[in-house]
Amino acid sequence: LNEHLGNPAAAVEAYRRALEVNPDSVAVLRKLLNIYTQSQMWTDAVQVLIRISDLEQDAGRKGKYCYTIAVIFRDEIGDVARAVEFFNRSLDNDLSQLKAFEAIDRLLTQARAWKDLERSYRKMLHRVKDMPKTPELDGLNLLLWKNLGEIYRSRQGNYEAAIEAYK
Repeated sequence: LNEHLGNPAAAVEAYRRALEVNPDSVAVLRKLLNIYTQSQMWTDAVQVLIRISDLEQDAGRKGKYCYTIAVIFRDEIGDVARAVEFFNRSLDNDLSQLKAFEAIDRLLTQARAWKDLERSYRKMLHRVKDMPKTPELDGLNLLLWKNLGEIYRSRQGNYEAAIEAYK
C-alpha cells in the first residue's frame, strides 16, 4: 500500500484504518513499523513495537522485541529510564540476552545511578539463581556478586554489604 500511494502519511492512515478492523494484525503493524522507522518517527515506532511484543507468545522473540525497544529509547529518543525498563523486560523474557544487562550496567554507571545499579544487579542475581548449574553460569554468578560488592564498596560506601556480597 505504501509503495502504491507514495505518500507515507496516507499509508499510515490506511494502515490505522486496517487496524480498526483487525487490531491484532501483526502484518499491518509491521507495515506501520516500517514506515515509522524509515521516517524516523521513533515514538510511534516504539508504540507499534510494544503492540507487536504484547501479541508475541514466544519468550525469545518477545525478549528481542523488548531489546529493540530499549535500544530505540536509548539511542533515538534518549530516555534512559525507559531504555533500562525495556532492557529489563528483555532479560525477563530471555535471560540469554546478556547484552541487555551490559547495556543496563553501562547506562546506569554513566548516569551514576548507584542505587538503581545495585537493584539491577540484585534483580539479575535473582533471575539466574534457579537456572541449571553450568560453568558459564557459575562464572556469571561470581562476576555479578563481585560487581555488586564493588558497587557497595566504591559507589555507596556500604562496607558491610560489600563484605557480604564478596563472601
